[in-house]
Amino acid sequence: MKATTYTHAGAVVYRLTEDGASEFFVLTSKTNQSRTSPPHWILPRGHIEDGESQEETALREVAEEAGLEGRIIADLGTVRYRQGGKFVRIKFFLVEKTGGNEERAPEGRDWRWCRYREAVRLVSFRNYRTRLKRARRTLRALGYCS
Repeated sequence: MKATTYTHAGAVVYRLTEDGASEFFVLTSKTNQSRTSPPHWILPRGHIEDGESQEETALREVAEEAGLEGRIIADLGTVRYRQGGKFVRIKFFLVEKTGGNEERAPEGRDWRWCRYREAVRLVSFRNYRTRLKRARRTLRALGYCS
């Protein structure tokens, strides 16, 4: 696999509350819907389709998985891992919520908006927590959160 090949794209979606605090969108994995084990909390992400850019994929996945519209603010780097003998390489972006309705979150998945500390505590995977940390640093550098 080439070092520059991405298989997926994803997003750390944020919104600002009335008091100026940032909140992050997290949802449960559709592959972990068992009632016998706790859910995996993740960030929106999905496969890059033929002819689609990484940015287009990230925004499409935000719409499909979260029911939200957004705009890309920044590149948050790459997550890499191996799953089932295949390499997964995800390009993540910081996305500002601009519209939509998260009440449409499909497939019976749970979701929530949460402040940074709760999001980091809730998200199941270290590499996703790292994306949240980068998102918070980026938002602070842009003056969007305290």
